[in-house]
Amino acid sequence: MRIAFYKYHTPGVMGLFARFTRFLTGGPYSHCELVFSNGEAFSASIQDGGVRFKRIDFAPAKWDILEIASQQSRARAFCDEEKGCKYDFIGICRFIFPWAKESKTRWFCSEICTAALQKAGVVAKIIPAHLVHPTLLYWLLIMAGARRANV
Repeated sequence: MRIAFYKYHTPGVMGLFARFTRFLTGGPYSHCELVFSNGEAFSASIQDGGVRFKRIDFAPAKWDILEIASQQSRARAFCDEEKGCKYDFIGICRFIFPWAKESKTRWFCSEICTAALQKAGVVAKIIPAHLVHPTLLYWLLIMAGARRANV
Protein backbone atom coordinates (compact mmCIF):
# COMPACT_ATOMS: atom_id res chain seq x y z
CA MET A 1 0.00 0.00 0.00
CA ARG A 2 1.10 3.56 -0.66
CA ILE A 3 0.11 7.04 0.29
CA ALA A 4 0.54 10.02 -2.03
CA PHE A 5 1.04 13.61 -0.88
CA TYR A 6 0.15 16.47 -3.24
CA LYS A 7 2.86 19.12 -3.55
CA TYR A 8 2.04 20.81 -6.86
CA HIS A 9 1.03 24.46 -7.11
CA THR A 10 -2.27 24.22 -8.99
CA PRO A 11 -3.55 27.37 -10.73
CA GLY A 12 -7.00 28.85 -10.07
CA VAL A 13 -9.30 28.69 -7.06
CA MET A 14 -8.19 25.21 -6.00
CA GLY A 15 -4.60 26.45 -6.16
CA LEU A 16 -5.45 29.23 -3.72
CA PHE A 17 -6.99 26.69 -1.36
CA ALA A 18 -3.88 24.48 -1.66
CA ARG A 19 -1.53 27.40 -0.97
CA PHE A 20 -3.64 28.43 2.02
CA THR A 21 -3.51 24.86 3.37
CA ARG A 22 0.27 24.77 3.00
CA PHE A 23 0.58 28.16 4.70
CA LEU A 24 -1.62 27.10 7.65
CA THR A 25 0.16 23.81 8.19
CA GLY A 26 3.68 25.07 7.50
CA GLY A 27 4.48 22.26 5.09
CA PRO A 28 4.72 21.38 1.41
CA TYR A 29 1.56 19.24 1.17
CA SER A 30 -2.05 20.26 0.64
CA HIS A 31 -3.72 16.89 0.03
CA CYS A 32 -3.14 13.16 0.46
CA GLU A 33 -4.52 9.92 -1.02
CA LEU A 34 -4.27 6.30 0.10
CA VAL A 35 -3.30 4.13 -2.87
CA PHE A 36 -4.29 0.47 -2.78
CA SER A 37 -2.40 -2.30 -4.57
CA ASN A 38 -5.08 -2.40 -7.31
CA GLY A 39 -4.27 1.25 -8.16
CA GLU A 40 -7.40 2.77 -6.66
CA ALA A 41 -6.87 5.96 -4.67
CA PHE A 42 -9.00 6.82 -1.67
CA SER A 43 -9.52 10.12 0.11
CA ALA A 44 -11.93 12.95 0.82
CA SER A 45 -11.90 15.63 -1.86
CA ILE A 46 -13.60 18.99 -2.20
CA GLN A 47 -13.51 18.64 -5.99
CA ASP A 48 -15.16 15.23 -5.92
CA GLY A 49 -17.79 16.13 -3.32
CA GLY A 50 -16.52 14.03 -0.44
CA VAL A 51 -15.16 10.57 0.29
CA ARG A 52 -14.50 8.45 -2.78
CA PHE A 53 -12.31 5.97 -4.63
CA LYS A 54 -10.72 7.25 -7.85
CA ARG A 55 -8.03 6.46 -10.42
CA ILE A 56 -5.34 9.16 -10.37
CA ASP A 57 -2.15 9.73 -12.36
CA PHE A 58 0.42 10.26 -9.61
CA ALA A 59 2.97 12.22 -11.66
CA PRO A 60 6.21 12.56 -9.63
CA ALA A 61 6.35 16.31 -10.28
CA LYS A 62 3.04 16.71 -8.43
CA TRP A 63 3.14 13.99 -5.76
CA ASP A 64 5.50 12.51 -3.17
CA ILE A 65 4.68 8.87 -2.51
CA LEU A 66 5.49 6.72 0.50
CA GLU A 67 5.44 2.92 0.67
CA ILE A 68 3.74 1.76 3.85
CA ALA A 69 3.62 -1.69 5.36
CA SER A 70 0.05 -2.23 6.44
CA GLN A 71 -2.89 -4.47 6.91
CA GLN A 72 -4.32 -3.30 3.60
CA SER A 73 -7.50 -5.33 4.05
CA ARG A 74 -8.27 -3.59 7.36
CA ALA A 75 -7.70 -0.16 5.83
CA ARG A 76 -9.80 -1.09 2.78
CA ALA A 77 -12.71 -2.30 4.94
CA PHE A 78 -12.75 1.04 6.75
CA CYS A 79 -12.59 2.95 3.45
CA ASP A 80 -15.46 0.93 2.00
CA GLU A 81 -17.59 1.82 5.05
CA GLU A 82 -16.88 5.55 4.75
CA LYS A 83 -17.24 5.88 0.96
CA GLY A 84 -19.90 8.45 0.11
CA CYS A 85 -19.53 10.58 3.24
CA LYS A 86 -19.44 14.34 2.72
CA TYR A 87 -16.39 16.61 2.83
CA ASP A 88 -15.71 18.23 6.21
CA PHE A 89 -15.38 21.96 5.47
CA ILE A 90 -15.67 22.85 9.16
CA GLY A 91 -13.01 20.26 9.96
CA ILE A 92 -10.35 22.00 7.92
CA CYS A 93 -11.15 25.21 9.81
CA ARG A 94 -9.97 23.42 12.98
CA PHE A 95 -6.41 24.32 12.01
CA ILE A 96 -7.39 27.98 12.53
CA PHE A 97 -10.19 27.53 15.08
CA PRO A 98 -9.30 24.48 17.20
CA TRP A 99 -12.60 24.67 19.08
CA ALA A 100 -14.58 23.83 15.91
CA LYS A 101 -16.60 20.69 16.55
CA GLU A 102 -15.45 17.37 15.13
CA SER A 103 -17.89 15.72 12.71
CA LYS A 104 -18.65 12.01 13.03
CA THR A 105 -19.98 11.78 9.46
CA ARG A 106 -17.78 14.16 7.42
CA TRP A 107 -14.08 13.93 6.59
CA PHE A 108 -11.18 15.87 5.09
CA CYS A 109 -8.32 14.14 3.27
CA SER A 110 -5.66 13.65 5.93
CA GLU A 111 -8.25 12.95 8.59
CA ILE A 112 -9.76 10.00 6.73
CA CYS A 113 -6.37 8.71 5.57
CA THR A 114 -5.11 8.85 9.16
CA ALA A 115 -8.23 7.08 10.47
CA ALA A 116 -7.83 4.31 7.87
CA LEU A 117 -4.15 3.89 8.75
CA GLN A 118 -5.02 3.81 12.44
CA LYS A 119 -7.51 1.00 11.73
CA ALA A 120 -4.73 -0.81 9.87
CA GLY A 121 -2.31 -0.37 12.78
CA VAL A 122 0.14 1.84 10.87
CA VAL A 123 -0.42 5.12 12.73
CA ALA A 124 -0.77 5.23 16.51
CA LYS A 125 -4.10 6.40 17.90
CA ILE A 126 -2.29 8.82 20.22
CA ILE A 127 -3.10 11.72 17.86
CA PRO A 128 -6.79 12.03 16.96
CA ALA A 129 -7.28 11.80 13.19
CA HIS A 130 -9.18 15.10 13.06
CA LEU A 131 -6.01 16.92 14.21
CA VAL A 132 -3.75 15.55 11.46
CA HIS A 133 -2.98 17.61 8.35
CA PRO A 134 -1.18 16.19 5.26
CA THR A 135 2.32 17.29 6.26
CA LEU A 136 1.93 15.93 9.80
CA LEU A 137 0.71 12.60 8.40
CA TYR A 138 3.76 12.47 6.11
CA TRP A 139 6.09 12.87 9.10
CA LEU A 140 4.15 10.44 11.28
CA LEU A 141 4.57 7.82 8.55
CA ILE A 142 8.28 8.57 8.08
CA MET A 143 8.76 8.13 11.84
CA ALA A 144 6.81 4.84 11.63
CA GLY A 145 9.25 3.52 9.02
CA ALA A 146 7.60 4.44 5.69
CA ARG A 147 9.99 4.93 2.79
CA ARG A 148 9.83 7.07 -0.32
CA ALA A 149 8.52 5.05 -3.26
CA ASN A 150 10.53 4.70 -6.43
CA VAL A 151 8.09 5.89 -9.03
